[in-house]
Amino acid sequence: MQSKITLIGLYNYDNSLFNNLSFPNGIDRDLAIERILNKSEEFEVLYSNFDYLKDRIGTWSNIWARTFEKWVKALAVEYDPLYNFDRHEFYTDAKARDYKDNQNSVASSNAVENSESVSNTVTGSDTGSTTEQFVNAYDGGYTGKEKEESNAVTNQSGSGDSKSDISSNNNSFGSTNNNGTSNELLQHEARLFGNIGVTTSQQMLHDELDIATWNLYEHISDIFIEEFCILVY
Repeated sequence: MQSKITLIGLYNYDNSLFNNLSFPNGIDRDLAIERILNKSEEFEVLYSNFDYLKDRIGTWSNIWARTFEKWVKALAVEYDPLYNFDRHEFYTDAKARDYKDNQNSVASSNAVENSESVSNTVTGSDTGSTTEQFVNAYDGGYTGKEKEESNAVTNQSGSGDSKSDISSNNNSFGSTNNNGTSNELLQHEARLFGNIGVTTSQQMLHDELDIATWNLYEHISDIFIEEFCILVY
């Protein structure tokens, strides 16, 4: 029975076989190597020289780096699997406008206030009073009489007239002129998305399930084995 030189055999001999292998961010390097070794166990390597194979592995990873990076970015895109239309637009409109604004204003106010008070008359009269007193001694031997009279006449009269006139006139005039150019900047942002009816939701869901079965590490290992192994059992 003829023995085969396999990748896993060389790796067990010297685990530095994949030291030159590199991947973009988003790919687990150890997981990729594990999958390559597992799937290539039955295949003989194309290059039996260890150092040469080691260098070729490094070159291979550099050649495929951009493709692997695209795969990672594509698988990381967030989207709704049942939407087949998603448009994002942003635009700006600039507009210059000449304007004229002339305004004239007139304000006027008149106020007249009249107050009048006439024939304010007061009249009064006082005729006085008379008082009489009789005095008797306690033994009845003397009788006296005292009389006090007071006469006074007081007459008061008066009158007064008052009148006042107040008037005012206020007039004001104003004028405003505004002329110039204004610049307007209008910005608009919109996102339109959904199902436009070209494909049914069931078909899009079916395609989404197909994409879900597409495995990144399976495809990396298949490309690697096809490059470095003899695909004969």
